[in-house]
Amino acid sequence: MARIVSRRRFVLGAALASGAALLAACGQVAAPTAVPPPTATPSAAGAATKPAAGATTQPAAGATTVAAAAGAPKATGVIEITFASHGDQSEQDFYKKAVERFNQKQSAIHATFQAEPTNNWQKYLTLMAGGTMYDTFRNEEKRVAEFVERGAQLLDVTDKAQKDKIDKEDFPPTVWDEFFWKGKMYGFGHDLSPAVIFYNRKLFKDKGVPPPPTKWGDPKWDWNAFVDTAKKLTFGDGPQKVFGFVGNTWWVYMHPWIWSNGGQIVDDNGKLTIDQPETVEAFQFYADLNGIHHVMPVAADMTNGPAQLYESQRAAMYINNTSYTIRARQLKDVDWEMAPYPTGKTGKVFDRVPNNLCSAYAKTPHPDAAWEYLKHMASKEATFDARGMPSRISVARSDDFLKRTPNQNWQLLVDAGPIRRTEPRTPYFNLFDDTLRAAWESVQNGNKTVKDMIAEMKPKLTKILEGQG
Repeated sequence: MARIVSRRRFVLGAALASGAALLAACGQVAAPTAVPPPTATPSAAGAATKPAAGATTQPAAGATTVAAAAGAPKATGVIEITFASHGDQSEQDFYKKAVERFNQKQSAIHATFQAEPTNNWQKYLTLMAGGTMYDTFRNEEKRVAEFVERGAQLLDVTDKAQKDKIDKEDFPPTVWDEFFWKGKMYGFGHDLSPAVIFYNRKLFKDKGVPPPPTKWGDPKWDWNAFVDTAKKLTFGDGPQKVFGFVGNTWWVYMHPWIWSNGGQIVDDNGKLTIDQPETVEAFQFYADLNGIHHVMPVAADMTNGPAQLYESQRAAMYINNTSYTIRARQLKDVDWEMAPYPTGKTGKVFDRVPNNLCSAYAKTPHPDAAWEYLKHMASKEATFDARGMPSRISVARSDDFLKRTPNQNWQLLVDAGPIRRTEPRTPYFNLFDDTLRAAWESVQNGNKTVKDMIAEMKPKLTKILEGQG
């Protein structure tokens, strides 16, 4: 059955503005060429020598037949594969549509969508170790190293990309690089999710506060201006209090603040630098938004999460990545818009722009079918309605995307591409993440100081990066 798939070609991009090649649905396979390698070999921060602490080799309960059932072809000869992803209901609806488009445009392969809980990464590692992982899934660039190093669990698609002459020029250089680990390609692009400040136009207008700028790097939109704006938008008391700002509690959203201040959590060589003065200063600035300026709530003020506080119009500004735009476009009572992170003391601004690539399981029974699905997820029709911004430059710059809604600044997302920086890529990211996440949330809840967090985290995170966690 795999030969059926290898003869069939699917659309990779349609009439792209940059002139990227259109791959015909049933065209002849191109002669192999060398797939463009990453522009710089990714640093294997803390290269794996053993599994991270707590790693398991047993499949999750109730997950013993997922891959087998998904890979079994029907009597008609149609190849069955699965695609898994996580997210809230709005994101699940988006992915269902992407799967439906794939099934509608061809008949040799049938994909089934599998919804997963939000915190699914450890489960994926467990399913992979047990040989029961889904055929394809929505991955993240910072997870690739761990999936590869802990048992070679991702399908190497380097040869398939060579055969299909995949065009690297239609992807930002840093995005293309993140499809690779140690010179091998383990995923293909779908969308990018720039972190931005969502704000409520009505609250700004009612308080007579000028809206934030529309472009990254405005020198007038610095940290002091941000605090001043948040103070003007904080009013009321008790359960009806409106906060000027509500943040995302995950530590990765600190990266733009830290980078723009001249610091890093992990440097480009994989060394922990969380105790750099510039890094500590950024953490302290953020903690002071609640502890000193009182413009940001603590956990007790947002029992249903920061998004709910923003959606109930009790927060004027809210930081999230732009996968939230799926949900935002469904809001009827919030006049929402997007703004950039403030400019740091370096006079620059950088952004975290998660690379939501799609990967295939190394042991999928149908690698050719899985690759066809990855190509579909990187195609124009699949990326146009991307949760945030299409990973293809030509689609992101198209009028169709830039005018997807009339009242929002979608150009802001495109402009985040040149200022994106790569987040830590380590084979131990899962443990690193869990450890720092808990400590940083404790600071935000007022239970720990930044100084104490740094002192506690430095030895723990250093050991994790060295594979000794």
